[in-house]
Amino acid sequence: MVRAGRQGAAIAAMPGSYDSVMGTLRGFPNPPAMVRAGQSPAAPHAEDRLAGAQVSWRVLTFRPLPPHSSILRLAIVFLLLLGTKTACDRKGGGPKSAPSVALEAALSPERLVTALKKARGGHVHAVTAFAIDDETVATTTDLWMDPKGQFRLVETNDRDGGREVVHHGSDYYIGLRHSKMTRRQARDPEPEWTLGEALGGPWAAWEVLRGRVKVTAREETRDGQTTVLYEIERDDSAPPPSDEEAEEEGDGESAGDQNVSDEPGEDGTTPARARKGAAKALRKWRETIVLQKANGAVRIAKRSGMLLGARLEAEFTARRGDRRLVGRIRVEANTQKLGAVAAVKAPKAEELKPRQRTILEERALLPDLGSK
Repeated sequence: MVRAGRQGAAIAAMPGSYDSVMGTLRGFPNPPAMVRAGQSPAAPHAEDRLAGAQVSWRVLTFRPLPPHSSILRLAIVFLLLLGTKTACDRKGGGPKSAPSVALEAALSPERLVTALKKARGGHVHAVTAFAIDDETVATTTDLWMDPKGQFRLVETNDRDGGREVVHHGSDYYIGLRHSKMTRRQARDPEPEWTLGEALGGPWAAWEVLRGRVKVTAREETRDGQTTVLYEIERDDSAPPPSDEEAEEEGDGESAGDQNVSDEPGEDGTTPARARKGAAKALRKWRETIVLQKANGAVRIAKRSGMLLGARLEAEFTARRGDRRLVGRIRVEANTQKLGAVAAVKAPKAEELKPRQRTILEERALLPDLGSK
């Protein structure tokens, strides 16, 4: 799968049409490529509640109450906490249950990468299909990781695109579909990014579903190990997105953004503020999602946290500016041969010879690696 999430403002300016070179929809990156840390902030839940509660408690010291008014004091505390909870629920799209919070943590690509390494590797197979209006992209992903942490990733999509990536020792092998395999030195954190993209299909679906579905969890024993089965259905009580809130959240500037520089990097890379702004523009449509249908189930190994199986489906409407969008997403994934994958072998490849043009392209596509 191609890293459409790295294309920045160029992609944000081209909504709604298919890119035959990148193999994905312009403005709607192929799902597993949407899991970059810069583009995937966690949904607000416990931390926002805590912050809101602290503000509310400071109000209690505004005007001391006489000792005999303990009942009145308790009533005021209850109303303040209730108001804090309601505000947090409206901002997050609905109340977050404990199973929902646990599932969100379990589907995090970083958590899945750690769990796969902890399990000494395995074979992950996934199919991720994303449709916006009449444009669709379905990507098939196969990831093999051996006990040493070396891996081979093969991704293909129904638009004749794809890639093969092999991490063997300290070497990194990359070949786009219908092109030669090249070899170069691996540079951190690129291997971790690649693994996160490979395991990011369920997370891409969850970003559409979270805050808008009910999640239940129960423990089951499968193949001699304890697993947690999460079942998902649409939450009819979830409040619809507010036009004012969507505009405020999409256009507002966070406290962290205020400290981000507008100046280009010393090596000519894109300014950090421009990269964050492009990522925010790509994600803004998610704030307007209204689910029409949603269902699915996810099975997680309780001990290791590894994803054993997932099936997530949703139909939704959304807006991008004045344009109304109709979308569908379907993700299926399973993991086999945990700790039993044969050692990954180095493929035949040509040495990648750096030249001036290659260096400039690397700086444009991998700005965070410019100083390494």
